[in-house]
Amino acid sequence: MDQNSQTLEDVARYGPHQHHVVDMKSTGALPTHFVEIDVAAGSNRFTPHSEFMLGQILRMTDVGRIDNEHGRRPYTRSDPGDLELVTPWSNGIYSCDGQTNLILMSISPRHIDDVLEGQRSSYRGDFGHLHSGKFKSIAIRNLFDQLWWCCGQNKPFSNLAAEGLRTAIIAQLLNLSQHQIHLTSGSRHRIPSGVMRQIDDFVDTVQDAKVYTRDLANIAGVPVSTFSRVFRETTGQTAYQYVLERRIARARQMLESREDPLAQIAYDVGFSSQAHMTDVFKKRIGITPGEYRKQRRD
Repeated sequence: MDQNSQTLEDVARYGPHQHHVVDMKSTGALPTHFVEIDVAAGSNRFTPHSEFMLGQILRMTDVGRIDNEHGRRPYTRSDPGDLELVTPWSNGIYSCDGQTNLILMSISPRHIDDVLEGQRSSYRGDFGHLHSGKFKSIAIRNLFDQLWWCCGQNKPFSNLAAEGLRTAIIAQLLNLSQHQIHLTSGSRHRIPSGVMRQIDDFVDTVQDAKVYTRDLANIAGVPVSTFSRVFRETTGQTAYQYVLERRIARARQMLESREDPLAQIAYDVGFSSQAHMTDVFKKRIGITPGEYRKQRRD
């Protein structure tokens, strides 16, 4: 195997961790490779390869971390859908106290060249701060899932669809990396609108009563302390207040347009229970959700 062109597929087939491989797929004339792996507890050294590697966590039973040329990270728990991006020829160690199930996607430098065309002046050879730790992106995760599904489909336009999805993923990565660089540069004390849209998508999609500030900071790609300060300068609210206000706004829309039980609406917008929604709703609106629905009908 040529060490100068070692792909993710080569590593999966012939590398020292081939026994971790659960599934492998490829698609496209210039292939995009996918590898699903189960990594047992312990320390596992990366096998260097010639491509960028985008990983999506499917399941993690305990805390883990990656130590590489971007630094030694603290142990953290990853949520399903969290993303990691590794540069070509990275040397490092992945450590986890429990089992981790994830899917890896290859991104060839040639794929990036095809996407960039005349915009190479803005590209620095990697994706900047996205390599510094796990991050969240609803848009990238959805594109990733669609591309994984496209692999192996024997339909007339499957390759065309796959190439479009791959291009969209690369464009999203490039766009997100630029947002993060802009935010950490200190030239403006506001979160860019593109990052705020991703934060809003995450808040609206996650049906979990607990949205942690660190999750939103991961989306922006900055430390929690920096995010908290800049977020308040941008919105005039703390992250906690912002999440509650957004959930109340969505609850009001649903109360006006849907006949679902209050408990269902509470769940759909992310409250832990109907009682929790009622308590927050009354403090902010002055009446209960049931009273609000009745007033709107009358």
